[in-house]
Amino acid sequence: MSTITARMGTLAPYVLSILRTVTALLFLQHGLSKVFSFPVPGPPLHGLLLLAAFLETVGSLLLLGGAYTRIVAFILSGETAFAYFMGHAPRSFYPIANQGEAAVLFCFIFLYISVAGAGVVSLDGEEIPVGVGSAVFIPGMAEHGIRQTGDEVLRLFYAFPVDSFDGVEYLFSAAPGA
Repeated sequence: MSTITARMGTLAPYVLSILRTVTALLFLQHGLSKVFSFPVPGPPLHGLLLLAAFLETVGSLLLLGGAYTRIVAFILSGETAFAYFMGHAPRSFYPIANQGEAAVLFCFIFLYISVAGAGVVSLDGEEIPVGVGSAVFIPGMAEHGIRQTGDEVLRLFYAFPVDSFDGVEYLFSAAPGA
């Protein structure tokens, strides 16, 4: 593997996080336009559009915050696939002709986000699934551990509310499920 390819591989989790954030911000506009007519007026809300507006607004906000990333991304992937086949595909077979390119792209980006990188955090004996963009608060002095469950590399970012590592005490448990 070349040096540049190896370096690019180390950037993958950061780029994936950026992809999740930018996609959520772009998708949020669809929900906001339906609910608040911002940044542009959306269609009148009725029937399935009410559900779409809810999923697009709440789902995008959850993705932005890194909450329930996998399940939210999976649901939004389904919502955009449904939107494509209900609203775009009847107009033409080709996405460029039926203005469905964005729906197709959102569908597959959300699907990718729902399956990329996975693990389990153990917090005081409870297992919490984590993946790309997940955030888990571990209170001070809580026993915790982590294990990778997917094929992708699981990279972690820790933040400590202390000025130096002298004040950090670790209480690791055995790897969950080990």
